[in-house]
Amino acid sequence: HTTCFVNSASDARHDSSTSDVDAMIRKLGAAPTARFVSGADATVLDETARGALIEMADRAYDGRTRDTKLSIKAHQLAALVGGDALARLIFTFGEIPRKIYLRRCAAHGESIDFHLDQRDRTMQVPLNG
Repeated sequence: HTTCFVNSASDARHDSSTSDVDAMIRKLGAAPTARFVSGADATVLDETARGALIEMADRAYDGRTRDTKLSIKAHQLAALVGGDALARLIFTFGEIPRKIYLRRCAAHGESIDFHLDQRDRTMQVPLNG
């Protein structure tokens, strides 16, 4: 099931009918039963773990790219955040992830275009608050 995101309610247009939205979902090959779950109050990584990941992303940042994306392995993530934190992430995600990316975005006041994620399941964990 692919999850589609619209950046924010203020950016969304409200003049489309439900059938227009259904048609768009079918055209994109997305799953109409996909869902978005927000754990706004959940803490899967403590401040120390988040700091270690921020430090790694900052080291990889070249000062020019707006969006740095690092592919890391589960054992690298465990070395940075600890085994217990990795277990919490996997439990929250619901399965062992096939790919793990650490992203550092330097763009401010911008948004990601409407898109389809390429995986059946994605999880985003904000590191900076």
